[in-house]
Amino acid sequence: MADTSAFERFRDIPLTVEAILPGPTVTMADVLDLGVGSVLTTSRALGETVDVVVGDAFFGAGELGETAGRPTIRMVRFSGKQ
Repeated sequence: MADTSAFERFRDIPLTVEAILPGPTVTMADVLDLGVGSVLTTSRALGETVDVVVGDAFFGAGELGETAGRPTIRMVRFSGKQ
């Protein structure tokens, strides 16, 4: 694990973390028909990896999973690390 002491003063800055799931290709009409409760599918299954982005920067890859009935992302690779 890396020495993070130089970043200690930044620990409380909130960051947005997103997992990028590939979705379907849809028409503009399909987008305009979306409403509350609409479902978009993804081609990724549990166990497959997705990109994880923090802010606007690629952060690494995570594996899709499920814990206690809730969707999860388990980090499996970090940007710049082997």
